[in-house]
Amino acid sequence: MLLLANRVYHHSLNISYNVPLNKFPLTSWISLNTKYVANYDWLAAPLSIQSLGNTIQNSNNKQVNTTFNFGQLYNKVSFLKKLNKNNSKNSSRGRANGRESIRLPNEVTDTIKISIKDIANQILSMSLLVKNISVSYRQNQGLVLPGFNKKPHFLGQDWESMAPGIPFVLGSQNMDIRELSSQAGWLTNNTNLNQFFKLTNSETINLRGTLEPIKGFRIELTANRTKTNNTQEVFRYDSSIGGYNSFNNIENGSHSISFISWNSAFIKDAENHSNITFQEFRNNRKIVADRLALLNPYDNSIVDSTGYPLGYQSTSQEVLIPAFLAAYSGKSAASIRLNNFPNIPLPNWRINYDGLRNIKWIKKMVNNIILSHSYQSTYSVGNYITSLDYERGIDEWPLNINEATLNYYDKYEINQVTLRESLSPLFKIDMTFRNSLSARLEIKKERTLSLGLSNNQLTDRSSDEWIIGAGYRVKELEFNVRAAGRQRKVSSDLDLKLDLSLRSNKVVIRKIEENQEEITGGNSVITLKFTADYVVSSRFNLRLFYDKVMTNPYVSNTFPSAITNGGFSIRFTLAQ
Repeated sequence: MLLLANRVYHHSLNISYNVPLNKFPLTSWISLNTKYVANYDWLAAPLSIQSLGNTIQNSNNKQVNTTFNFGQLYNKVSFLKKLNKNNSKNSSRGRANGRESIRLPNEVTDTIKISIKDIANQILSMSLLVKNISVSYRQNQGLVLPGFNKKPHFLGQDWESMAPGIPFVLGSQNMDIRELSSQAGWLTNNTNLNQFFKLTNSETINLRGTLEPIKGFRIELTANRTKTNNTQEVFRYDSSIGGYNSFNNIENGSHSISFISWNSAFIKDAENHSNITFQEFRNNRKIVADRLALLNPYDNSIVDSTGYPLGYQSTSQEVLIPAFLAAYSGKSAASIRLNNFPNIPLPNWRINYDGLRNIKWIKKMVNNIILSHSYQSTYSVGNYITSLDYERGIDEWPLNINEATLNYYDKYEINQVTLRESLSPLFKIDMTFRNSLSARLEIKKERTLSLGLSNNQLTDRSSDEWIIGAGYRVKELEFNVRAAGRQRKVSSDLDLKLDLSLRSNKVVIRKIEENQEEITGGNSVITLKFTADYVVSSRFNLRLFYDKVMTNPYVSNTFPSAITNGGFSIRFTLAQ
């Protein structure tokens, strides 16, 4: 708590609580942590303009983290515990004796007896694949109210008038402090007040789960959503109505959510750079426009010469965004939700499998072999802002039509939405052989689709990359080094690495109304990297390196280039 000569006041509150679920046998497999942080500030008005009132503000931060450990839950049931252990033993045994688990066609086998119990156990064992699930939620809220004419005392309160209230100084955002303050006489009635009343709110939710169908085969699922919303207005005394009124209300924010656009990830462009998914996007516009016109209670079903209903033309953001999401997610435009801000995050995933090393004939050659795959996709609205021409009707449907575009004035003006997709890697195999040789093959694929709603065009940036790598460790390589007049022998491992990368980058501009698709940038890049590392001691390292990058552009306004770097580096660490 801080109070400086009645000019500044500040206090904060920090509460953390671990819910003791682990103390109860039935819920000991669940952990739940909560945290609440609140701040309250009072700032006096400058002495020269005290009639405009003081400024108060509060904020709060709420956090909830919970984890469900299903492994502990399974172990609470004796039958499931035994089944879980048996599955681990059987899967390990099967991999260790991989050759024995494979039947050749000419082998003669006896009749296999499978009981109902075996079938039931197999079904139950599949239900044990969920290992853990975690959920985290965070919310940040803030409020700034200028024109406050009370002064703080203990706990920041004016106890005589109970202003601004105990809940407010503890960070509460659940009451309309404007109405309360104006009705209770806590605000200045100076009509020259021009400072903004502000509300801020941001929410982040993250979900994570781990699945393990068989030992060594791990699937990590993630889903997330982040949204922010900010509101500001001038709230002051209005002499024309004899009370307080709001002026210049503006709302803005952003939105980001995990998405799935897998169905269109592998559709390639034609030789002229046209894309069938883009054409599907264009065709979806009419379907979405008709659906919106049917749902809008103010629609008069007037169709113009283009075939689109009045208010929902081919360039309307309310038409373009759902049509875009339907095309690139592989869903039907007739059934996709007509919502520019999806609320339910979709799962992305990462898969790793290291069980191949336990197969006998592979184990003879390889110390370790790991297969990997990853998929991540995010839909985001970079920024939206309130449309000053928007008038709300029933259920927030718009009332006014822009005569220049023949589209409704939407509640929010959105400049751009973006869909980012990354398969990094699409496929990757890492192998370490018993003879100190290592090998790696990796395929990556990325794309960014930016839908510009002001210029009605789609910018498609894509990247495909193949990486082939090899390495070799020369063990106990010895050198004779002469130092301080004496000769000493240095022995260490020499690590050799060679990577070859083939990468293709493309930028294609797809104009929606003109139906034109043109490549405007990009190149093919070949990269060769070689390094040799020798660790003389824990503080002294030597490295030789050679890099070569060759670039061949796809457009004529850029020239091919080649860059070569080579040399050596010496690193000496003075302190640990």
